[in-house]
Amino acid sequence: MTAGTQARKPRRPATRELAHRTGTGIEVSLLWRRSDNSLTLQLVELENGVVFELSISPEDALDAFYHPYAYLPRHTVDPWQELLAA
Repeated sequence: MTAGTQARKPRRPATRELAHRTGTGIEVSLLWRRSDNSLTLQLVELENGVVFELSISPEDALDAFYHPYAYLPRHTVDPWQELLAA
């Protein structure tokens, strides 16, 4: 070591992958962020490249990992807006 240089600890990644799986046309990852102790579910649809990321509570983490589509936000469609757009 030269004067003025200090040994540095290797940095740990800010996000850690707790679990990962690949299914028919999808990849699912459960991620933990150290800075705020939060969990994120990442769902990648391989065919079209669409990526969904959503916050997950710890008590729902395992269920969300195995059933990710059940945790995606529901889109409500206003039937009047749909008719006006046609």
